[in-house]
Amino acid sequence: MKYDKLLLDELRFVSYEKSDAELTDELLAKAVTLNENLQAIGYMLAPTDIVAIAVSSSLDGFYNKVAGMMDEVKAQPMYPGFPQQVMEMEEAVFRFHQLVHYFSTYGMEDLFGVSVKRGWLPCEDEKVTDAVKQETVLKAKTVKLLPVEECYITPLHIILSRRERMTLPEREIVAEAVCHVSVEEICGIKVGFKENMDAIYEIVFAMSDREAAFNILRGLCQHTGDVLRCVDLLLRKHKYHFRTSEKRFLVKLLESYPVKDFRANLVLSGKGAERNILLLNYLDYSVYSRSEGHMDAVNDLRDGKLRSWESVAKSMLKSGDEGALDFIAQRPGMMLRMVAWLMRLGYEKDAIVGKLTEKVSALSMQTLVTNLNYFGKLTEADRPDSEALYAAFEELLLSRMKALETPLQGKKVMLRMGEFDIDVSEIHCSDKSAEGGFIRSGIAYMIPEEIDKLRFFVYWNDDVRVDVDLHAGYTDLEDQIHSVGWNWSFKDCGVVFSGDITHSDAAEYIDVDLTAPIDKVNMNIHLFSGRPDFSKVETCYVGMMAVPKGHCNGKDTELYSEANCFFKHNLRQACQTINYGYIDVQNRCLIFDGEPHEWGYDWYSGVDHRRGRLSLARYLELLMDAQGAELCDAEEEADIILVMAKPEAEKEVSLIDENFFMD
Repeated sequence: MKYDKLLLDELRFVSYEKSDAELTDELLAKAVTLNENLQAIGYMLAPTDIVAIAVSSSLDGFYNKVAGMMDEVKAQPMYPGFPQQVMEMEEAVFRFHQLVHYFSTYGMEDLFGVSVKRGWLPCEDEKVTDAVKQETVLKAKTVKLLPVEECYITPLHIILSRRERMTLPEREIVAEAVCHVSVEEICGIKVGFKENMDAIYEIVFAMSDREAAFNILRGLCQHTGDVLRCVDLLLRKHKYHFRTSEKRFLVKLLESYPVKDFRANLVLSGKGAERNILLLNYLDYSVYSRSEGHMDAVNDLRDGKLRSWESVAKSMLKSGDEGALDFIAQRPGMMLRMVAWLMRLGYEKDAIVGKLTEKVSALSMQTLVTNLNYFGKLTEADRPDSEALYAAFEELLLSRMKALETPLQGKKVMLRMGEFDIDVSEIHCSDKSAEGGFIRSGIAYMIPEEIDKLRFFVYWNDDVRVDVDLHAGYTDLEDQIHSVGWNWSFKDCGVVFSGDITHSDAAEYIDVDLTAPIDKVNMNIHLFSGRPDFSKVETCYVGMMAVPKGHCNGKDTELYSEANCFFKHNLRQACQTINYGYIDVQNRCLIFDGEPHEWGYDWYSGVDHRRGRLSLARYLELLMDAQGAELCDAEEEADIILVMAKPEAEKEVSLIDENFFMD
């Protein structure tokens, strides 16, 4: 079930038994009814998948399968009648209740040295037993059926082929999936981002079939540098001790690559060379080596006879060698990371861009986009050369887009972004949140006009007493800073807090009134005590939810509905504080952030949501231009309809599924 839930949350896949059985009116009616029921919990199937599930043996149990993956808030907040109960409460009453609650946990533990499992709550006896379910006010999320026989290899292909760092949930998917596919299937995947191989090295290395393990690693590692990275990771995991058979295995793997490749990857940088000497020593390389050519390379490394590419490049640049740019351009990926440095040294932007354009197909679009996100948020006051650097990276991005082979080439394309604001959205690549989610961080949701309240919520539980805190830092229309949360106001300027609970099996909420005179809001979550970081908390999920109009008393209407969540995450990061969400109230948009942040009392000013120049709208404008595509507004004229999430019709193509055409 955990793997199924990961597929749903991260890739919006649900597995099913594929069938070629005959479709009947009765089966179709059952499938349509199923789809209606799914929408009540926030999901739906595309028309083609409604037909597919109709003839599947998975039809009868499909709803229960999806419903069983929904998270529940199993505890009431401090005041079950939130938010109305809190809005009507005197501050003295609220503060007195809070002090008594604190004394029942931290106070009792400090005074008597005992471990308190659960604290006192002011409304413990006010149980809500028959609250009416919330009306669903957000559009259901389309999910895609995935045949059971493809439920491991397809996610592996999707995740590992991307040229960007995996999120933490994606690592969990890969760790599970790699145990259920064949050697040939794994070797058939070209891993786009080297660090992503880290998630499978240890699993493969531990396989009892050593020949299969060798073949998998040989297939995944494109060169000796990948193997050395693998050895480094495994050495740390094994606490710097390998058995003899493991040393022989890894030395054999290293020597399965040509000597020329081996030499080149031993000395990519000075620090890297020092690290490689240590790795080879831990492998007892001199003892287990069986190749004279490889052994000679290692001896030259130890004797300092091998010069790293990095040292040669720096020497040429320092001396003003006329051939420096040509030399560096031999490694376009490295040169791309050196653009800012080269410009500081006085090299002309056009000369640098010209050299990189000659080998533009070797450039990573993800690196280009990440640099554009960074430099696009800087001003001349931040960095005098920011304008020139942004222009250089945008020019390179356009050139790289022209080299892409996409289904957009020469086509009429319609943009149907639905509930997303592409003018505000950014594409996060290596800078995306590690918390994951199908819709990544940086993408802006448009808040429907009929919604006048948003709810920031958290539910957590653990065997020990854990204290999780919510906080909202925001500015009003006069640019005055306000704060609501455990150590600030409990209600202020249209924002209200349900109360700070300091034990496990608890829920907290902060409601934001979008009709109040508020400009921008930062939503933060902090792990105060109980566990060292979020990754160690047994259960902790947090999200942003739309609140239906007229919903003002949790005693009458349920406080939580997954169907009304814009986004929700089970926190996994090894940190204590996360900038979770950002609301631009005046422009009515909501963005998932999900980045760790240093804890402090000055919550608001510590978060900069400066909007960059590379919006998703600008990115698509460049892409359309590069691909010779023509934008159109009429669906019947379009060859392709670009959507953000899962496609619902034949002509639709998902930007998320295609990873924005960056791979």
